[in-house]
Amino acid sequence: MKSTTITSHEESLILANTNALLKSVGVAAKPISRFAELRKSASSMFVAIFEAMFQVRLKGIIRKPSQVKDYEHNAQAVIDALGSSILNMDLSHISGSSIVKGDAHAIMNLVDIFVGISEVWLKRRFQNDALGRTRLGGKSRGKSNAKPAAKKGKKKVPKLDVAKASENLERPKTARTSAELHESIAGIASEFPGMWRSLSERGTVRTGDSGASNKKLSRFELAEKRITEQRDAKQKSDYRRLLKDRLVALKRKDILEAKKQNFRKKGALHAERVRGIKIKQQSEKLRRQQLSFRLKRQNQVEIRMRKLNLSMIRSLHSTKREQEVDDAMKLKALKSEGGARALALDDFFAERLSMAESAMQIQESERSQALRAQEAQVRKLLRDLATDAKARVERQMEKAAELEDEQLRRTSEATLALAQVIGVEDWEGIYKDRFMTPLVSEVQKVEKGMAIGKGGKKLGKKKREAGRTTRMRQLRAAYGGRV
Repeated sequence: MKSTTITSHEESLILANTNALLKSVGVAAKPISRFAELRKSASSMFVAIFEAMFQVRLKGIIRKPSQVKDYEHNAQAVIDALGSSILNMDLSHISGSSIVKGDAHAIMNLVDIFVGISEVWLKRRFQNDALGRTRLGGKSRGKSNAKPAAKKGKKKVPKLDVAKASENLERPKTARTSAELHESIAGIASEFPGMWRSLSERGTVRTGDSGASNKKLSRFELAEKRITEQRDAKQKSDYRRLLKDRLVALKRKDILEAKKQNFRKKGALHAERVRGIKIKQQSEKLRRQQLSFRLKRQNQVEIRMRKLNLSMIRSLHSTKREQEVDDAMKLKALKSEGGARALALDDFFAERLSMAESAMQIQESERSQALRAQEAQVRKLLRDLATDAKARVERQMEKAAELEDEQLRRTSEATLALAQVIGVEDWEGIYKDRFMTPLVSEVQKVEKGMAIGKGGKKLGKKKREAGRTTRMRQLRAAYGGRV
């Protein structure tokens, strides 16, 4: 389906062709400047153009339309008259309703058809008018001006103003060319000779109207007769050409019909093949349907068993789920009870622990106080024992010193007496080897015992040195300064 939208260029071209067409057929109307006006008055305008062009009064036309259907009827009457009586062709692609609705393509096609008809009609009319003016001018001016007037009339055949209006414009794509319209108009002369004769002879002066048929023909009248005969011969040649075009069109139509018949045969063969293929497809489809029906019946039992199993499983699952929900609720209740008990136990044990800790703290404080008291008593006893031990050690040391001094004195006296008795001059080596060594060892033992008696405490350095110096002094005094 063609789109109803056209460009502004095409609108201006349609307006120009329409105005030129109205002017050429002699319809008194002001030029149409807007495409909207053309849409509104299209139906009545085409009726006026048809009646003015062919000088006929269409039958069945509603002269005072009041409804949309009336305008559609008038437009459709014009289209039917063009298709059946004038062009002998199918114009079903144009309808009266589309013209009234303002379909741009329908209006454009109908305008192009009228323009193509007017080109042939105006050319014939202008030729006849020029010939008539030549005849009348020759009678008034004489022999000498007859032939130049005729030649001048032939040269001044005007053309349709549509070509001047659309000189630099292209025809719309959907418009019909003049050649196509000429082929369609070729059958007018043979099918409608009376109407064609009226169209071709309009504006001319017939030979019998001059009133000079009984007079003797002059040279000018002979020339006029010769021109008339030439004109008739030309018209006959034109008729022959039109008839030839009509025969060519019929031949083309027969060829086209033969091609269509061939296409119909091929289409019938193709339809037969398609029918066989469709029968095979239907049989295969029927077989598949039967197979699918059997499979469906087999599957129905399986589906029922599956549904039954699923229902049983769902019931078991729902029962199990309900039991799990009950167990979970019971477990939750038990947990809540156990939690309450655990909280109570925790509070109880926390209280007992706090009490035990407080009791332990009290006991620890009492024990620490008792230990501190015992430690104080032990320290006091140790101090007392240390003082007593020190006193005893000092007494023992004093006694040991007295005993040592006494022993040394006795030993020195005994040695001195023995030396006097024996009379030994050099007592130094003998004293050292025999007497001094045991004496020193005895002194060392006494010092060791004193140290043990003191409880591991040593004497002061000054006291030991003082005791040694005292003993050495005594020994030197006893041995005469040789120690």
